Amino acid sequence: MAAKPLEQATTAPVTAGFSRAVRGAVLGHDLTGVVTRAMLVAAVAPVMVVALAAGFSGSQAVMALALALAAGATMARLVAIVALGRVKTAVAASLHIAETGATLRVPTSWLSEANELSSAVNGIVARFGETTRRLQRQALHDSLTGLPNREHFLNRLTGALRNARHDASPLAVMFLDVDDFKSLNDTMGHGAGDALLMAFSQRIRNAIRGHHIVARLGGDEFAVIVDSAAAETDAREIAGRLQQALGRPFSIGDRQVRVTTSIGIAVTVTRAVSATELLRVADVGLYQAKGRGKARYAVLRADPPAGPRRIAG
Repeated sequence: MAAKPLEQATTAPVTAGFSRAVRGAVLGHDLTGVVTRAMLVAAVAPVMVVALAAGFSGSQAVMALALALAAGATMARLVAIVALGRVKTAVAASLHIAETGATLRVPTSWLSEANELSSAVNGIVARFGETTRRLQRQALHDSLTGLPNREHFLNRLTGALRNARHDASPLAVMFLDVDDFKSLNDTMGHGAGDALLMAFSQRIRNAIRGHHIVARLGGDEFAVIVDSAAAETDAREIAGRLQQALGRPFSIGDRQVRVTTSIGIAVTVTRAVSATELLRVADVGLYQAKGRGKARYAVLRADPPAGPRRIAG
């Protein structure tokens, strides 16, 4: 039998269970109520934001909320009913078709409206996905440099330690900062300090080769995960490259700024250490390097039970 064009007629086989589900979810009053409540929230929220921004008193804010609810409730209800009216009609028609086997002529305008609704829903879903991804990135990355933040770094380090345990290979963490950054920041100003940190982070990226993970932990503190079969050797080589790269002058505004960096390196061979503990040992190494004159690195073994132990070199 020849198929009937969609703009002229449509049939929809629906099971009894599906019919009951649709009747309860769509034909009932709950869906309209949900839409109404959603619209009320969308209408009331800006009123409350304005009330807070304008410094309304408690009684004034309550009055503004009451007026917004009173004015918006009827309109929201009407809009919800009208918007859902055709959906309910279409569902009722589908149920009738499923039960009787009849066909139904559908106005072309309905199909156009359905396509517009579908496009709108797809747009909302796409924007929601983009917003979700943006918020996730903002939650896990530093806003100034774009590098992973401390939380992201510790999550990645935990995963790397787990993989290292499985592969029975060593792992190293490098903890570095700008020597005397506070005095530089106070002298140059915070804007110039931020510019220095952005340029500093870019040089770290350029000096780190391979798949090693770089993060900004906060302030002028940065960290690197060195995940390789020769982690300690690789970390030492990276430390040398970093000190050479970061020792060159930075162009900040109209001035040339020279800085040095101290680096602490924590190495685990047994992998029986947490991410937090490994980072803490690297921090201890950082302050040992500063105590020995700055502009250098110190390497510590992080494996228990002996705790942090300096490695010669």
